[in-house]
Amino acid sequence: MLIFSTRLPVKDTLTKEKIFELVVRWNQGSPHDRIDGVAWDGGAHHRWGDEVRMLEITEHDEIAAARFVRNEAHGVNWNTEFILRTDRKEIGIYLSREATENTIYFHKNFKPPYFLKILMREGVLGQDLGLSISDHPHAFGMVEQERLLLVQLCLNETTAFRLPVVYLTQDWFTEHCVVDEVGLARRLCGVAHVLVESDKDVSRILKDMCSGQNVYDGGIAIYFPSLSAAAKRFVPYDGMDTEKTMEQMVRMIFRYMNQQKRERLDTWDGIQMLQMRRHADQLLMDKRRIEENRKQTSKEKDEYWDEFVKAQTQVETLTEQNERLQNEIAILRARVDSMGERPLLYYGNEEDYYQGEILEFVRSALAEKLDRLPKEKDNPLRSADVLQDILSANECEEMQAQRQAELKRALKGYRTLTPDIRRTLIDIGFKITSDGKHHKLTYYDNDRYTVTMAKSGSDWRGGDNLFSEIKKRIY
Repeated sequence: MLIFSTRLPVKDTLTKEKIFELVVRWNQGSPHDRIDGVAWDGGAHHRWGDEVRMLEITEHDEIAAARFVRNEAHGVNWNTEFILRTDRKEIGIYLSREATENTIYFHKNFKPPYFLKILMREGVLGQDLGLSISDHPHAFGMVEQERLLLVQLCLNETTAFRLPVVYLTQDWFTEHCVVDEVGLARRLCGVAHVLVESDKDVSRILKDMCSGQNVYDGGIAIYFPSLSAAAKRFVPYDGMDTEKTMEQMVRMIFRYMNQQKRERLDTWDGIQMLQMRRHADQLLMDKRRIEENRKQTSKEKDEYWDEFVKAQTQVETLTEQNERLQNEIAILRARVDSMGERPLLYYGNEEDYYQGEILEFVRSALAEKLDRLPKEKDNPLRSADVLQDILSANECEEMQAQRQAELKRALKGYRTLTPDIRRTLIDIGFKITSDGKHHKLTYYDNDRYTVTMAKSGSDWRGGDNLFSEIKKRIY
């Protein structure tokens, strides 16, 4: 499960050679994870270590990548990836933690990769709209340009920030922030900027500039780079648990960063897969050249072809293995997140077929119940408040809606089983078998959930009818 994710701007001085040098230095300076025998000779493809600890580096076009894996004795596996994109002047840092069937326990708390501090000390990180990447808060709002930027954030207008922004205002009586701004900046190092109101009068100035939509008098706001993620505001009150509030903000920002889409080239596995495909393509080109020239013997051609087929098979095997592991991680995720806590509900015998499936069914049932309750503004209902609180505390990615939209698009105007429709059905979990005039769709190889699909659609409504049947049975 991904527990830390960030992408940061870098300077031109952070070259592929420099990142490899820093990664090796980071490992060799670690008091706990140092691997003996690491001797980097300047090459771009290396692997050191064993089954317990392993460090790898590689490059692909404009990308330099490194991965460190640690498998602990009590069954917890850690995976840290550093992906430098010199074409985008950006570095991605990702930390994953996975539990296995042998997991005994693990501590839920963790620290961001120490490699971040090395990058800051080396001075190779760029700026994010004029702000340095730092583990200290920034005093903000003293000059006109900073106030204009705060107004944009308050009005939810587009800004060019890469990272979320946490804005802390001063309490008008104590002239201090209600939470520990230094501790907050340290915990959000590399994933968010912590801006502190430079003077309490800044709030009064902003009030006129943004029609009172700014936070003030100790209030806190979190602004996200994506406009689809609404800003979060925290208003202080007597008896407020500031440590709990700070923990809530940290978890909210980490969740947002971990949910950002990663391209294939932003992952170690994706880079490895593309390298294998390139190798397979090169083998195919070489084979064609051999066939065109007809200068090699039949035996040499067969050997070359066998090597190509072997490479293609490896690519397919790795792809299937990756999909299987992703499904296993998704199924374990709920179990891992709840370890050490008392869950509201326990899993029954049914298992998630994909990440968050059962949670979405539960949320849907609660939401339907909530919608049926009377809406009385001056007479709040305890049941409504409890249901709304549970829904707010258990967010999900709404994969069902995404899958339904993709399926509806693919089946529109269905006439026959095209490669696009087949791929879509397989991607959402159906196994396709053919029998006579029909295809049989079995959901995640479970015979309880089967749908019959005509091999040829009779009219333009056939695709809509099939979509409705699948939606009723599966979603």
